[in-house]
Amino acid sequence: MSLNDGIKQLVDNEYNRASEKYGKEFNSSHEAYAVILEEIEEAHENIQEVSSWQPLPTPPESEDGHG
Repeated sequence: MSLNDGIKQLVDNEYNRASEKYGKEFNSSHEAYAVILEEIEEAHENIQEVSSWQPLPTPPESEDGHG
């Protein structure tokens, strides 16, 4: 699977998840805005969590110079 195909699959999965949670249509633009804002806040929390992870140690190079 290509990177683009993977991204499309993730977007489809998220759309389906959000549709089940909020419905496929909004009652107003205000409701749509609130849902989008909540999703952005959720994404921001996830980004902060990932940013706090410690990087994996770099493996030592072998004697032949190839990782």
